[in-house]
Amino acid sequence: TELFSEALGESRLTVLSLGPATTLASVRLRKPELAAQIERVVFVGGQPRPAEGTPLRLDANVSADPASLKVVLDSDVAVTLVPAGETTGVAFDARDLDVLDAHQGPIALITPGARAWLQAATNGTTKTTFPVPGLVAVDVAAHPGEVRCEVAMASLETTPTPALLVSSTPGAPGRRVTWCHTGDPGAKGRILRDLGVRPEP
Repeated sequence: TELFSEALGESRLTVLSLGPATTLASVRLRKPELAAQIERVVFVGGQPRPAEGTPLRLDANVSADPASLKVVLDSDVAVTLVPAGETTGVAFDARDLDVLDAHQGPIALITPGARAWLQAATNGTTKTTFPVPGLVAVDVAAHPGEVRCEVAMASLETTPTPALLVSSTPGAPGRRVTWCHTGDPGAKGRILRDLGVRPEP
């Protein structure tokens, strides 16, 4: 919280919230004068408002700390939502990780962990990929306009389980957000280039 406050004291920031909103809420409550320094928050979470009787998907970043997320949503900071899971259509497979391993730089430090994620996501299934919503969130911040986004309304509900429900239907309840729910065909290529992978000649 202190490091984040120091950074906000130096310049306006776009904040990528790849996990629960705990630190964001802490700064908002302890130092509300710094809220104006947050240009926007890109939060990994949210799901389409389901049809009646459809079960909600577990949304880990929401359910881990819904109270902190409420603090952020109740503020006037601009919020962009990137759904977790496979919703965006951007995923990595073993070949993508091989390509990352073949390049120099700090990305090689995280590919072993990424392989563990791949194994966990595909074990016992017919899947061959695992979703990378955190990298999609970075792509949204670094390349605005490339991911399919629209104005929507987001509502935090706590029963039967914490969920951030998003709807672009006119008159839907909640607060205004930007909902970036679908990656474009070039998203994975941009992400790989941003990670230092040069395109094939």
